Amino acid sequence: MDEFLGKTSVWGVRGIFFVGCLFFSLLIQSKTAFAATICSDQTIPSGQVVVKITPSATCVKTNLSYTTAPIAPGVYACAVGQIPSGYAATTAHVDTGSCYGYYQYQLYTLSNGLLICAIGNNGFAPSGYVVTSIGVNLQTCDIYRQYRIASPTDGMNICATGGVPSGYVVTSAKADQINTICLDSLNFTIRAPANGMKVCAFNGPSGVPSGYVVTSVGVDTALCNIYDFYYLGKLNGTAMFMCSVTAVPSGYTATDYGLATPCLSAVHSYHKLYIAPIVNPPPVGTPIAAFFVPNAGMVNQPVTLDASGSTDPQNGTLSYFWDFGDGVTQTTTMTVVQHVYVRSGTYTVSLVVNNGVVSSAPVSHSIAIKDYSWLIPIINLLLN
Repeated sequence: MDEFLGKTSVWGVRGIFFVGCLFFSLLIQSKTAFAATICSDQTIPSGQVVVKITPSATCVKTNLSYTTAPIAPGVYACAVGQIPSGYAATTAHVDTGSCYGYYQYQLYTLSNGLLICAIGNNGFAPSGYVVTSIGVNLQTCDIYRQYRIASPTDGMNICATGGVPSGYVVTSAKADQINTICLDSLNFTIRAPANGMKVCAFNGPSGVPSGYVVTSVGVDTALCNIYDFYYLGKLNGTAMFMCSVTAVPSGYTATDYGLATPCLSAVHSYHKLYIAPIVNPPPVGTPIAAFFVPNAGMVNQPVTLDASGSTDPQNGTLSYFWDFGDGVTQTTTMTVVQHVYVRSGTYTVSLVVNNGVVSSAPVSHSIAIKDYSWLIPIINLLLN
């Protein structure tokens, strides 16, 4: 019994040691897989951000090393690279400790109602979001403005500074009278575009949505502030008038009426164009060649060939290309032709017809030409 317990104790200690080594190995591997220390002139590993910057004599070129960590909500990152896609900085301050004097951001996943610091992206909202309010919070965002972001919806009021999302147009642009929502930025109402909608030309011609043209321009300071207004016309495959704010749509042809109402505003003048869909002609059908030829003929006697059986789907005028098989060819618009063979033999006659656009497949028939010239002296003798 004591021997058994002794063996058990030995194996128990060995097992604990083995498990400890395995755990330590996995820990080292995980640190290697999910963290790195690199020189500042090296590429930051994909999916990671810099969380610490320290002087380093081993980094000869820059004398700085970066410690990286996986991107995750709530992580504090030093501002030495782009803010990762799908994330925004919710705090920003100069950090002389971990970030060696660079700004330090706290990153969070983008979401509806999130308060973020307006860093990068030229002050615009992150892709797929709009800015619904702008504020100043020196404690949280330092020198940067603080945005509240949201996913766009039809009829939403947004701050112009954050930009207009794809798939929307501005239907009103007004100053924030009390300067508490959008500060010094205009307040926009955004809508999904529709035929006949009056919109504010915030982005000029580039703001005209795909599938639409401008049918009228003008000025309405009460509605659009400093911007022209446009009336939108939805392309529907029929003819319509448009202003030359944008190029003539693909698949349309235009008649230019020059500078004319309703394409003139106090600021901009556009040409009035009448556009119509380009109608492609229907495909041309292929004609069918057919002709009659006698089974036999005589040398030096005309043989009649009749191609009146040839047809064309468009009932157009046909031209006829004959190959008589003896080296002679003929092109004509007549349905009936004659040909004289000067030697006996069997000949293959071919015909191709053309309707001015498309040629038929060739059709061929054989004719046997006989030489009866030896009978002529006998016939003359009998007649005399």
